[in-house]
Amino acid sequence: KNGKNFARTKTSSLRHLAKYPIGEITLDQLKYTDIYNFAEMRGTGEYSAEGNPLNPATIKKDLAHLKVVLKNARRGRGFKILDTLLEDYDEVIKQLIEDRIIGRSTPRTHLPTSDELQRLTSFFYKNWRRKAGTTPMHLVMWFALTSGRRQAEICSLRLINWKNSNNTWLVENLKDPNKRKIDRLMKITPECMEVIEEVLKPDTRKRMLELGYSDQLLFPLDSKTIGTYFTRACHILGIEGLRFHDLRHEAATRYAEDGFTVPQLEQITLHSSWNTLRRYVNIHHRDDRLTFKEAIEVAEKEFDEWYGGFSERQRYVAKIDYIEAADI
Repeated sequence: KNGKNFARTKTSSLRHLAKYPIGEITLDQLKYTDIYNFAEMRGTGEYSAEGNPLNPATIKKDLAHLKVVLKNARRGRGFKILDTLLEDYDEVIKQLIEDRIIGRSTPRTHLPTSDELQRLTSFFYKNWRRKAGTTPMHLVMWFALTSGRRQAEICSLRLINWKNSNNTWLVENLKDPNKRKIDRLMKITPECMEVIEEVLKPDTRKRMLELGYSDQLLFPLDSKTIGTYFTRACHILGIEGLRFHDLRHEAATRYAEDGFTVPQLEQITLHSSWNTLRRYVNIHHRDDRLTFKEAIEVAEKEFDEWYGGFSERQRYVAKIDYIEAADI
């Protein structure tokens, strides 16, 4: 019940799993078959929030969270744990893999098209220009596209960690395969610097700070809000299958297309393993790749056209109201 020692995602997952029958079984009564049946039911969709079958990687992650609980309990939290329980757990994992109920996740290959990026840029830019209290999602999106940063990292970059003299930025508390939190320097490319300059413009800065977050951050915004806004925009625009994290993949792809080597890519994306980046080697350059400057120019033009038409309509309505008032 006490989730303070677990990460937010893990705690949320455990609370969700506790709602199913396996959550009613005390640890000293938990058996091999209970774990296997739970995984099997997750795979069929019987044990899922919307009744849809879950993919093998998701089920494997659920069971990994469960193992943390078992190990934690065994270390002396007052639970009576059978000596063979963890051994049974390892055996059931082997069987579930063999039966293909659980497995590794497959790397996502979804990249946004230039048309999708333009539509998102125009949508976010219009929202930013037309009303106060808005997040500059057009800049957040393009920063992700040029820096390769995750959404949580974007909202935690401290200005004091920016070294403009050598074009680097210290990224704190990076995710690590060994569950550690580490700090590393990322390389700021000219493409990324172009976005940063827009973010730091006084008017943009002033409007972001009005949202109430720290003035010590490059993007004083809420990372959860960023994800929500991006997902909502994709839904409104009819863009299917695109996630905010895909922008990180797009960033690595772009730099690989420009001829960056694996070590050079690693300085930007800060992947912990070069093997993860080898998928980007020998990628051919796309001819229709949209740039930040091009996207903003189109967004500005579309907004000016929309605003001009809107103003004309407002003047027409005001004129009609005046005439009707005079007739009365």
